[in-house]
Amino acid sequence: MADSSALPELPQESINDALQVNKDLERVIEAVEDISVQLTWMGYDMVALRTSPELGTSMQKLEEAYNKCRAIICGDRQEPESEMQTQLRQCDLIVCVGDPDKMPPLRIHEALKQQPPA
Repeated sequence: MADSSALPELPQESINDALQVNKDLERVIEAVEDISVQLTWMGYDMVALRTSPELGTSMQKLEEAYNKCRAIICGDRQEPESEMQTQLRQCDLIVCVGDPDKMPPLRIHEALKQQPPA
């Protein structure tokens, strides 16, 4: 009968290679999942725009309002946007990315005083 203690062991290099392949496969799968989500949202946006063309106009007005608010809150800086700022804008998040010490102070009370009564 064969001796069960004589089973061959895999060399350590093979184990490390297998672990590295698993990590690489996980990264690839995650990247494909991200692309799939992006494609799904693109398809959703196309259907929404085709079924409701006025949505594009509304989105353009919303973007203009966002830009005005951002200019008031963050100042009129004409700096190239980083990738993160672009992603935040695409997600419709109103966030001022920059140095908080360089941001102009918010003068909400003064703006409300200057606003004519409704």
